[in-house]
Amino acid sequence: MSGTLITSENDFGANGLDSKFLGVHHFLHRLGMLPNHVPEQALNTRELRVRGQVHAYTAGLFEPPKSFGGHVASSGLVGLLHHPDTPEADPVRITSPFHGMTLCQRAMAQVVRGDADYQIASDVKCRTDQE
Repeated sequence: MSGTLITSENDFGANGLDSKFLGVHHFLHRLGMLPNHVPEQALNTRELRVRGQVHAYTAGLFEPPKSFGGHVASSGLVGLLHHPDTPEADPVRITSPFHGMTLCQRAMAQVVRGDADYQIASDVKCRTDQE
């Protein structure tokens, strides 16, 4: 079935545009290139602010116990560094200095000192018109 595109009715927005192209249409509308385009209401949109990155301080095999989008508490465990050359040694615990959610995470892989293991973000507080 070469060249066949199978879609469901959920792949199209209210205005009939394929959902894969909605972002492009919104962007072109913001640039003024599609003045008649009516953007759809955003659903489940959150504004996040990056708080910082969590880095490895030693080399080892990184194990991520948190999943993408998972909650992170300040001083909470976000990773374990295992040392394959000394399997009897306890893994090094990596904790987060930030509170929020995981925005990016490293896969289970070999890391060296300074490698970023996570990026932590939190919700931006709502602003009022008086601010």
